[in-house]
Amino acid sequence: MEYDLENPSLYSETQRFNQLWMIAIIFIPLVIFSLIFIKQFLFGFAGGSSKTIPLNVLLIMIAVGIGEPLLIFSCKLVTEVRTDGVYVKFFPFMLSFRKIPKEEIESYQARIYKPVQEYGGWGIKGFKSNRAYNVSGNEGMQLVLKNKDRILIGTKNPDEFQLAMAQIMHKKEM
Repeated sequence: MEYDLENPSLYSETQRFNQLWMIAIIFIPLVIFSLIFIKQFLFGFAGGSSKTIPLNVLLIMIAVGIGEPLLIFSCKLVTEVRTDGVYVKFFPFMLSFRKIPKEEIESYQARIYKPVQEYGGWGIKGFKSNRAYNVSGNEGMQLVLKNKDRILIGTKNPDEFQLAMAQIMHKKEM
């Protein structure tokens, strides 16, 4: 969390990809690539087999097998509600926060959504006018901006997020 004395965070949340099905999808190819590499290393190069996999293919397999899990597990969604707006960062694709000034927010609402049907899954999804930042689950804070753009930010704490939004928007929580 980036701390700012003049603009303190009223709410902060960090989420990571941690779904069991995603871990399986990542590690199954890793195990397969590892077995192919070990077989190739032990028998393919030394035995002079005619079924030797080219070195460049093996290097690509290693890069994908190691790089994909590293990328997925380094991803994190950081959300902050500060006195001047909402900040969102999806590391490593966004290295700094995207600020959504409170003056640009017309309305906000915690809601349940359908990640696959509405946005095509998890991550940074959608288009500029209807974007989602999420890593898991189906709860989020829907922001509607004054220019009618919609931004959904996934959350595990919708009540706390809603309370912080009410504080910065100077509205009483119902």
